[in-house]
Amino acid sequence: MSSGLSDEDRARLETLFERAADLAPEDHASFVENECGDSPALRDALRNLLAGLVGEDLLQRIRPLVPTRVGETIGPYELLERIGSGGMGEVYAARQHAPVERRVALKLIKVGMDSAQVVARFEAERQALARMNHPNIARIFDGGATPDGRPYFVMELVEGAPITHHCDALKLSTRARLELFLQVCEGVHHAHQKGVIHRDLKPSNLLVMQQDGRAVPKVIDFGVARATSGRLSDHSAQTVFGQLVGTLDYMSPEQADPGGTDIDTRSDIYTLGVVLYQLVTGLLPFEQRAGELPLSELQRRLREKDPPTPSTRLRRSAHAATASLHGTDERSLVRQVSGDVDWICLKALEKDPARRYASASELAADLRRHLEHRPVLAGRPGTLYRARKFVRRNRVGVAAAALVILGLAAGSFGIASGRMDAEASARVADALLPQADAYRLTQLLEDSRQLWPAYPATIPALEAWGERADELLQRLPKHAAELAGLRSRALPWSLEEAARDRETHPRANELAGMQAELAALSGRLESESFRNPNQAREAASRVEELQPAVTALVAEVGRRRSWSFASESDAGLHAALGPLVERLEALNEHIHDVEHVSAEQGWGLPKRLAFARELEATFAPGGAYATAWAEALPAIRAAYPGLEIRPQTALLPLGPDPVSGLWEFAHLPSGAPAVREADGRLVLVEETGLVLVLLPAATYWMGAQWDDPTAVNYDPEAKTGNREGPPVEVDVDAFFVSKYELTQAQWTRASGSNPSLYQFGMVKPMPMNPVNQVTWPECAEVVRRLGLGLPTEEQWEYAARGGTTTTWWTGTDAEAVAKAENLLGGEDGARAITAVGSFRANPFGLHDVLGNVSEWCANPPYVLGTPPGSSPETLRMRAVRGGSARLTANIARSALRNPARTGMDDASLGLRPVRAIGR
Repeated sequence: MSSGLSDEDRARLETLFERAADLAPEDHASFVENECGDSPALRDALRNLLAGLVGEDLLQRIRPLVPTRVGETIGPYELLERIGSGGMGEVYAARQHAPVERRVALKLIKVGMDSAQVVARFEAERQALARMNHPNIARIFDGGATPDGRPYFVMELVEGAPITHHCDALKLSTRARLELFLQVCEGVHHAHQKGVIHRDLKPSNLLVMQQDGRAVPKVIDFGVARATSGRLSDHSAQTVFGQLVGTLDYMSPEQADPGGTDIDTRSDIYTLGVVLYQLVTGLLPFEQRAGELPLSELQRRLREKDPPTPSTRLRRSAHAATASLHGTDERSLVRQVSGDVDWICLKALEKDPARRYASASELAADLRRHLEHRPVLAGRPGTLYRARKFVRRNRVGVAAAALVILGLAAGSFGIASGRMDAEASARVADALLPQADAYRLTQLLEDSRQLWPAYPATIPALEAWGERADELLQRLPKHAAELAGLRSRALPWSLEEAARDRETHPRANELAGMQAELAALSGRLESESFRNPNQAREAASRVEELQPAVTALVAEVGRRRSWSFASESDAGLHAALGPLVERLEALNEHIHDVEHVSAEQGWGLPKRLAFARELEATFAPGGAYATAWAEALPAIRAAYPGLEIRPQTALLPLGPDPVSGLWEFAHLPSGAPAVREADGRLVLVEETGLVLVLLPAATYWMGAQWDDPTAVNYDPEAKTGNREGPPVEVDVDAFFVSKYELTQAQWTRASGSNPSLYQFGMVKPMPMNPVNQVTWPECAEVVRRLGLGLPTEEQWEYAARGGTTTTWWTGTDAEAVAKAENLLGGEDGARAITAVGSFRANPFGLHDVLGNVSEWCANPPYVLGTPPGSSPETLRMRAVRGGSARLTANIARSALRNPARTGMDDASLGLRPVRAIGR
């Protein structure tokens, strides 16, 4: 297995195998190529080991490949066990016997690593540690060389866990983690003052041990330190051009550049930023680890891609486990990290070293400010910086806004001369920012409407959208502050404006009255028009009472629409900023509130991502729903001969209906799966989602005719014209149709509102009643979000007939259908809309197909057998099928087609969704 391996490669083999063992098997090939491309023998050995990775004991099999010196004595030190192996040195726990007895750590150069360059760097580490004396840096005790000439040094044995493991094991709060990290910053700052850059700061080199009953982090392993001053520089500068030193996941952009030479203490600041990011989120700033990327792609990412804020990563990931490790819940963790901690991390992670913290002590000072609830130095990037970046990223949007704004501002900004210096250009970009952000927000919201349904395939697009939204929201505080400043300069609110705006705020009239009273009393007091001293005192007392009340109410009614300004420029800017801030605040709720639902967007981003990730996990091999499908598929295929069907995303098999024999499925996006009782009956509650019935493919005669008793679908009561005929033979592919009409509860979960009436003309939410008073566009949007559709007329009539050819699925007796469906004229006379499933099911097991509420269809009305037209008038109409509780049986005929304008929202209109079979 290891034929042809050098001693150096043998040592590398163990380290690489340990790293690769943590990766998924499908990632092994790229890891081997990235890490072993320069050594065919090492590449083959690692491949062979990974190919046989079948148990935990395999790691022990390769340890004999690496020579060990356990049991040897080096000077006064007895080597007890090997506790670490780095790129050039091995670390042993050892016992010192003289002049004092104690446990220490002894590090010596590996066999085969004693080149002049490595020896020089090893000596540099020893000298570097000797120059430092800090409680958060492991101390150096001794140094020398083994009998065979291998240099070594002896240092404090830090018996502790990596800082991330320590925090997670004790479930430390975010605050406790930051306080521990402060000590790391102090140790690193001490090293920098001594002229030493660590260059490999990472959790495994930041160990936490117990000293005097408290946790103390220790910075260890200065093996790749590079001195910045003094005699040490002569040795450490031997790092060759093009060689990477450090750990890729934690490297700064300049350190990951093989040709980079401009590496100073600010490189360690970047690495500290990575560690801080990981401490507060449990994640690295970038989702893909270094071993998963080619080196060139890693370098490009570090140079060009900005990491998301820590709070954004937490919102986009399933972070319940992370929150638990912080001793809190998900929302609290996001709240703790949002704001100061976000900006402190990103300032440390700036691509440009000049924009990072100047020192580790400055980073620590900002963290202390945050912990003490004082303003921090870090913050959202400045207006000028962000405006320039925005313009570069959004040239099209900015240009569109600029056509208007620049035309108005040409004189002010010197455009007429055709020449603008950098400062003037920045001012233009800053002035354009509200308009450009409004344009960008509109595009962002439009894009959000397309990110449906919330299926696993949508996750990458949702995450990318979240990054864009977060970036835009970074400017909300600036816009809000500017808006507040404008409103502080607004002219007083007149009584006429207050009266006009009474609909804007319910207390506007109250404010207007209070202001009028205050003005009248103040005027009389100033003119001394009170002849009775008691009346004057009462008036003065009332003024003192009114003044603070008016001030408070003005603040409460601050979102008024009528604002007056002395300056036209202020008025114009306010007209742009007011709506923008309100829309950005709504966006903020959309991407932060885990339960947010709105009519405009549907579920908020966290809810969509959480649901999509749940589907991804449960439909993955071995997942609960994947297992349910695997068990059900043989029976489903047997029940529908010739049907090609695979597991359907977001559907869960419930089994066949005991009467119809047709299979039924829970639709997970619309609510919880229905429960089937032992007798086969489905139990529905408010939280229940849709139940979809799988109808087989069929050919049937659609429509009815009134003039030939011997022909198909004869009905002497059939309506003339294209209301019911002529009958046409149609083919219908197998499809899913809802067993019940969409309920008010299901609609509310998808849209955040309930427009329904209880009885005609009476508003009273009834969650288990069908949703009603909904327009066709509203229905089309809601079912699209749910991954469903509205039925075509061909599908609807096929489902409504239930395999029959009669006027109603109950036959041709109007009295019989009035007993089976919720129609006007039943046994109890006039009826109200009632809970779905209250009446009998048709032969396909579908309830309320001809009664309760009429149902929107997908297509415009058209002459049967002729494709629908596309005239504007036709497109404004859609077919409505079935009767309702306010219509008689004669209008609830299976073939009867009623046209309606798409904007109609009558209380008798609802819907029954369908879904195609995913192939």
